[in-house]
This record gives sequence, C-alpha cells and structure tokens, in this order.
Amino acid sequence: MDQFLARFQSYTKLAPPPLALVEGGRTYTYSDLDRLSDALAITLTEAGLTAGDHIGCLKTKMVSAYVTVLAGIKTGIVFLNLDARESEARISHVFGATNIKRLLIDSDKTEADFDQKYEYPIIRLDQLKPDGRSFSVPDIPRSDPFWLEPTSGSTGAPKLVQSPRETISHLIFSQANAAGFTHKDRIALFGEMWCDTLLAGLCVGACYHSYDLKEQGTAPLPQWMRENKITALQTYVAAFRGLAESAIKPLNALMKVRISGEVILRRDVELFEHLTQPGAELMNFYGSTECGLISQFVHRHGDPVEYDILPIGKEIRGSEIEIVYEDMTVAPDGVTGLMLNRSRHLADGYYQNPEKTKETYWEASDGFRVLNTGDLAFRDGDGNVHVVGRADDQVKIRGFSVRYSEVETLLQEHHAISSVAVTSFLSPRGQRQLSAHIILAENCDWNPAEMKSWLASRAPAYLVPGYYVQHQEFPRTDSGKIQRRALPNPLDIQDVETANRGHLTGTQSQVLSAWSEILGHDGFGLDEDFFDCGGDSLQAMSMVVALERTFSVRIGYESLIMEGATIRSISERIEKSKHDVSRILNLKTGDGKMPLYILPVENGEFSNWLYMLERFSDDITLLGVHVRDLTKRSSFPRLKQQDLAKYAAESIVQNDPEGPYFIAGYSAGTQTAFETARCLLDMGKDVAGLILLDPPVLRLEEYRKFWRARRILSPLKNGLDFAEAINRVGHIYFRRPAKQLHVADETTFWSYQPKPCSLPSTLLVSAEVFNPNRDEKEQEWSTLVGGNPDIALSPGAHDTITREPNASVLANIVETWWRNNRELHLTVKQTS
Repeated sequence: MDQFLARFQSYTKLAPPPLALVEGGRTYTYSDLDRLSDALAITLTEAGLTAGDHIGCLKTKMVSAYVTVLAGIKTGIVFLNLDARESEARISHVFGATNIKRLLIDSDKTEADFDQKYEYPIIRLDQLKPDGRSFSVPDIPRSDPFWLEPTSGSTGAPKLVQSPRETISHLIFSQANAAGFTHKDRIALFGEMWCDTLLAGLCVGACYHSYDLKEQGTAPLPQWMRENKITALQTYVAAFRGLAESAIKPLNALMKVRISGEVILRRDVELFEHLTQPGAELMNFYGSTECGLISQFVHRHGDPVEYDILPIGKEIRGSEIEIVYEDMTVAPDGVTGLMLNRSRHLADGYYQNPEKTKETYWEASDGFRVLNTGDLAFRDGDGNVHVVGRADDQVKIRGFSVRYSEVETLLQEHHAISSVAVTSFLSPRGQRQLSAHIILAENCDWNPAEMKSWLASRAPAYLVPGYYVQHQEFPRTDSGKIQRRALPNPLDIQDVETANRGHLTGTQSQVLSAWSEILGHDGFGLDEDFFDCGGDSLQAMSMVVALERTFSVRIGYESLIMEGATIRSISERIEKSKHDVSRILNLKTGDGKMPLYILPVENGEFSNWLYMLERFSDDITLLGVHVRDLTKRSSFPRLKQQDLAKYAAESIVQNDPEGPYFIAGYSAGTQTAFETARCLLDMGKDVAGLILLDPPVLRLEEYRKFWRARRILSPLKNGLDFAEAINRVGHIYFRRPAKQLHVADETTFWSYQPKPCSLPSTLLVSAEVFNPNRDEKEQEWSTLVGGNPDIALSPGAHDTITREPNASVLANIVETWWRNNRELHLTVKQTS
C-alpha cells in the first residue's frame, strides 16, 4: 500500500488540494481525508491498538469508509466496514466471526441503536477533530492482512475474505487502469463498499460524488448526475438499470460506465446507448470478494451489439483465466467448463475457515495461486470469456432461489421416472430456465407434457422445469456422481418452434396480443412462461392489469408465480374465472388447521407474500381474502376500509363458519386486516390472532400531504388526458367511482381513520431500517389494538422486509408467533 499512499499524499501537497469526495452538500479535499485519517490513526494507536488488530465500523456516510480505509493503510489495523442499515443478524454474524477491539460509528442514531447491542468500546468518527499532528506511518510488511470483507451470504451465512496489503494495492491500480480514470473524472458512488473501487479514483486524483441510492432511489438520480457533471460510474447492474430507465435525456458528461455482478443483456447495452453520447464506454468487469477484478469487456457507444449477453472479456494484467473439465484438464475454446483464476494477487482465503479456503484456493506448482470461481464459462474464438452459470446447484429462477435437488426430489415421485437430474441454462433472452433430464422407469412411456402438468399441480410454477430431455443413461464421474455439466442444453437438441402455435382460441389470441404489445416481440409459444420470454415483474403487472380489464376477471400477479405464466395456463384461468368468482385464494396449502387469512395491499394483490411462502413450514395454510369484485371495474361500491373489511369478514365466515381465525396484513393491508378482525368480533366470531406487518400511521406519512394532487395531475403529465384527470377529481373528492383500481384503493387507504378495538392477541412487526417514527407507530397501534401486542423487528426497510434475504427472518417471526398462539388457543379451548 506504500505506492498508493505515496500517490494519494502527493495530491495533498497541491495548492489548492483537489476535491476527493462530495457527500450530502459537504466537500472533502485530499488534505481533509488525509488529516481525518491521521486523527483516527493517532486515536487508535494511543488507545493501544496495533497492526493486525480488528476494528468494526458501522457507517452511515461514505466519508467514514474513506477515513477508515486510509487509517488502515497507515496503521496496519484491519477494518470491517458495514452499512449501519444492514440487518442486525448480518452485523452480529460478521462482527462475531472475529475479535473486534473497537466499534466506529458516525452518528447519534447509530450510537443509540448499537450502544446497547454490542459490548465493544465505541469511537465516534463524526467527532474526530484533527489537531495538526501528522501520523508517522510505520514500516508494515506487504504480506500483512489489510482488508476483511464479508461475502454477500446469498447461499448461506456470509464468510469473511482476508486480503493482504499487496493484493489490495494491485487491485486498486488495476481498477484505475481498467477504468481509464484521470484526475478530471467525477465518479458517482452509490454506497458500494468494494475496497479497490473505493480507492481506484484516489490514486489518480479524481473526485468521488456520493449518492445514497438506498435512501433516495433512482428517480432523482439522473438530475443529480447532471448537476454534478458525473463522468464515470461503477456499480451493479440493477442500479444502472434504475438510472437508465429514470433518465429521459442522455447524460452528456457520462463517459465511463462500469457495471458488474450480474449478466448484462442486449437491452442493457441499448439502455447504455440511450443514456450516453458517442465516445462513452460500457465496461462489464468481472470480479468477486474472493479475487477482486479478473477481467473486463468494453463496449463503445455506437459499436454493433454482437451479443445477447455480454461476455466478461479478457483478463486484466496479473490474472489468467483457465476453463477446465472436472478432471482439471483444460477445455478447448467454445467448450463450457469450470472457470479458474490463476494469479499472484489473490486473497489469503476465508478468515479462520481453513476447510473452505482449501476448497476454493490452492497453490499451483509454478508459484501461482489458483481460485475456483464456482462459475461455468467458455472462451470464444476472439479470446473473450462468457459466463453461463454456477457450478453449484442453487440458482435464481424468476427471483426465487431454487435448488436442483429440491426439484429432483419432487420429480422422483412420478411413477414413470426412474432417475432424474435437473440443470439450468440461460435462454437466448438471458433468462435462467430449468431443464429436467429423465431416465424412464421400466415399461413407461415418454410423456414430458404430462410430467410437467403433474409437477405443476404439486409445486409453484418457478419450480417446474420448462424442458424435459430423455436419456438412456447419465454421464457420471468415476465415483458415480452425475456430471451435470455434461448434460446437454435442451435448445441444442430439440427443435423448438415457438412461433408455430397451431389453432388458438379467442382467449389465447387476446392473451397473445397483450404479450406482444408489452414484450415488443412475438417469439414465444403457448407453453413458454412470460418471464422466460424476457418479461420482468413490472411488465407482468402491466399484463395482468390489461387482461383483467379486457376480460373483467381476476387474474392476480401471484397466480403468475404460483400457477404459471404461459399463454395456455393464463387463458385457462381466465375461462375458469368467468364462471367461478372466488373470494378466497389458496396461496399455500398446508394441513388446513387455523390458516392465516391474508388481506391484500392496495390494488388487491398478495405478491408481497410470495417470497415468504416457500419459507413457511409445509403444514401452515395461507389463504388470500379478496376485498373487491374485479368483474365490476367501472364501479366500486365499497369506498371505505370498513366496507372492504365487512366484505372480507363475510368471505372468511363463508369459507369457514366456525373459526377461530388468524388475520394478517402487510403495509396498507394492515388497515383492512385490523378492521376485518373487528368485523369478525362484531359478528360474534372468535379471532385467535391479528398479525400486522409494518403498519402505517397516516399522520406520520409525509406522502399523504400531496397524494391527491399527484393522482389528479398524473394523467396530464403522461399525455394531457383531461377526461381522466376530471374522472379522478370526481372519485377522490365526490366519491364517484373511477375505473382505476389503484385510485379507488388509494382513496380508501388515505381517508381511513382507525378507532380502537380490543383484540385478544396481536403481533406487530416493524421494519428495522428507514423507520424514523417507529416508536410512535408502535405506540399508536398498541393503543388501537387495546393492549400490549407482541412487538418484533424484522430486518430491512418497509419495502424490503417481505423480500429476500429478509423474507426468511420475517417468515420465521410470523410462523413462530402463529404456532405459539395456535397451541395456546387450542389448550384454552380444550380446557373450557
């Protein structure tokens, strides 16, 4: 790190010293960061800390990350930097995995939050006051540990990766060179904590501009980029997409876009073309916590788009990529194999985890170290490397974590299947899809359509493979294990004519037309899933709304995930709904005993519960309760929460006249759940429990002040639709029903004034972060339910507590409380 520190401090001697960081209206020069890091280094060393000691940092500002990293370079102290808004479970796990000597925080809030949770002595970074003393940097060996960084934990508990000083130094300069950064660059920073990307700009005299993406979202981002004349950006794919989709006009100053972490699709390149001007570069760089930067592919604005999925390019200096077979022999170009990285600049391994380190890293005979990336890839004739998937058996299908073994276990129960191996592949449109490879049982016929239908009746749609391949035997290793990577891509061996649909019913033709308009193409068949054809969640919602309006039936976004999103299956549900308008939706089939009745959020959707469904135990039953009849979209007779709740209560009693009942809701749905419980009590029914997931308190919601103006002006902003604007005025102010369901539900939501109701048992769950009025909300709802509810915290913000990775924690909280209260209720009932 001596080379980096010398380069950094050379900019502190310039007159005036250049800006290094702009954050929240404050500016920090290179000299400011140097003095602040000196002050921290002096504070820590005077407290008796020395090189190799571990310090935890919970930051709310990016300046804290820079000050701690620079202090670590100067002292040799090892820092673990985490965002203070991360879940308590993750923070506790990461800090508990090492011997933290001090905890650094940078605000009153974090001190109040964490002083009671952890026993570490606390140092406030925001109270550092440089006193003019310079820190005398000792001679620290280049091989000493410098950086501890947790992995994402997407496949389990996060692991700590330890990197030496010389490795981080190499990666910093490699990032700067690969990016082409200069002292003229203004680099956008969205809160990323990757050490090499944090410091790459500082070794060339560039300036970072910090934007809190978690707090502010992507809508204001394009204007912020323009105002700050941002020239460079390095982030993850989802953040780039949010920026590009929010930008109406190109960002003329933006010349360097570097993104990583997921596959970059053709449509992402098209977004880049619209976002930037000629001369700009899109850089797909590949790396990980375990190895840092390995390779990079560059697309220049205006060049032809040759790939549906961008390659990760060629190795940067200091890395060598090898594609190998399972026996570690090198695979030829064009052949998929396991991707290894050979380098002299790798991390030391996983901190205090020698077994996992041995699995992932090893020493080569020529002095290089080797990293097993865990990715499957191939190299094309031009030398570019293409990643095609993971070597382990866990993949993401339509946003859900799916294990091959889970699907194999389900399929193995089919009478015609002797043996099965499930794999996945990337479709031509960049969607990951499952394929099932089957060996038939003796005297059984090959009928893949029947197998698919059979599995679809037993599992959510995202667990159902779309392709089935028959085999006489499977390729296996010497030890008898199936070689999944040797199983063929079904698209390579099957003649898939998606455009040849044969005769279509009238309903299928209309569904197909809606798909074509939303997706912008018609390259799909009757039995291909909407998400596999390139559709995303927002497009799926648009498709659902369009079809519900066309056919005056209820489809529901949740049905796309649980029951499938093919033209055939959607058309069948539409036909069925014309004759069967059910008020109760089966979200999860369990043993049927005391189910959870779920009330929807605005728009009548239950999609917020989908990520939690697979986390509940098999015996728990969840039923969705509709509160509106979507066959009558032009009129909404129920315009108050009390009316919606009465309709829901009648539906619940109609489904189960005896009870007792557990009622649950999330967000706006908590209002309807609360009122539904009241209605059931008024009907003389037994309410066993009420579950409220992060319920709002309207007087504390800033959004409430201007919602009427936003809804009325929206049609004018989007196309000068005066008739629609007047229609909304009539609905919002004069209670004349509008045709738009979201306007009807929002009017109901914002006009609701709850009154207290004494309930026997209530669980109140609050979001842990971005919840500034949490205490007031909990107090108000405690008063409303007439007692002392059980209060719990769930990791994440309001919008993310029901999504991964927080869904697992929340599902456990809900299920544990439900089980305890169910058993208590049954015991009391038996005793009486």
